[in-house]
Amino acid sequence: MAHICRCKVGDLAVVVSATVSQNIGQIVEVLGQQQAGTLRLEGLGHIWHVRTVSGRSSLHYLYQSGKIVAAAEGPAPDFTLVPVTGLPDVDGIAAKRKCAKVRSRPAPAAPAQLESVASDMEQRA
Repeated sequence: MAHICRCKVGDLAVVVSATVSQNIGQIVEVLGQQQAGTLRLEGLGHIWHVRTVSGRSSLHYLYQSGKIVAAAEGPAPDFTLVPVTGLPDVDGIAAKRKCAKVRSRPAPAAPAQLESVASDMEQRA
């Protein structure tokens, strides 16, 4: 049975659980599947490759040696993320997504309403 994912590629998500407490509350963009590299997480369910929305190196990773390293992007287990959609999931559509069928795709464009709000905020500043 495939693991049911909370997130999908292109989602913005809040980190709600982490070994390093500084990560809790971070807003990240889900970029795709975990990538090969020096830091790989195993045995924690589905692992996403994420990037901080700010672009700053504010994700903290604790290595087995005890060293903590900050990075702008890296791996994050799906169960530690909650997507920020702004829309209620009335039909439980998100719960029906299966990680086994995850495919990389570009992030969705921002809705026109958000662009309008951002424009209004810029004019007021």
